[in-house]
Amino acid sequence: MYYFKVIDNDVYKFKVNYDLASVQKYLYFLAIDLGKTVHSNYVTEKPHKNADKIYKTYNVKYFGKSKDFKPLFEVDCEEVVRPSLYKLIEKIINGDNKALEELYDYKVEKNGNKRDVNFYYSIFRDLFSFEFIDKMNLEMYNEARKFMELEQIEYNRGKER
Repeated sequence: MYYFKVIDNDVYKFKVNYDLASVQKYLYFLAIDLGKTVHSNYVTEKPHKNADKIYKTYNVKYFGKSKDFKPLFEVDCEEVVRPSLYKLIEKIINGDNKALEELYDYKVEKNGNKRDVNFYYSIFRDLFSFEFIDKMNLEMYNEARKFMELEQIEYNRGKER
C-alpha cells in the first residue's frame, strides 16, 4: 500500500509495510479484550456460525424434534461486537489513507501493560511501518497526472476570508 502526503509544494510517497498475519492476530485479541459481548440463546433446525462474526462461545445441543420430525438444536452463544478501532484497522487494510492518518493522530496515554485502547493503538502503530520512496514537486506530479488523464491535485492555500 502506498501513502501520499503533500507538504508545502512537494508530494512525498511512502510505502506502508505490515504483516497481515500479525495484524489479524492482534485484531482478534482487540475484539476479545475490548469488544462488547451480546449473549443469545435460540432454537433452530440448522445451527450455523456466521463467518463474519467473532464468537467468544458457541455451544450447540440437541433439543428434540419438531412437529414434522426434523431435529431441533439449541444454540447458546456470545457474539463480540467489534470496537471502533477494529473497524479503523480494517479500513487501513482495505487501503484507506485517511484511516491511517486517524490511527497516528490519536493521542496515546501510557498506562503500563494494561490491555486497553491505548495499548492496542500503540501495538498497531508499531505494526504499520513507513518507508520513504520518492519526493516530487507538485507541478511535476500534476503534469504526470495530466499525461495519464487523471484528476490533478491542487495546492491547499487555506481558506480565503
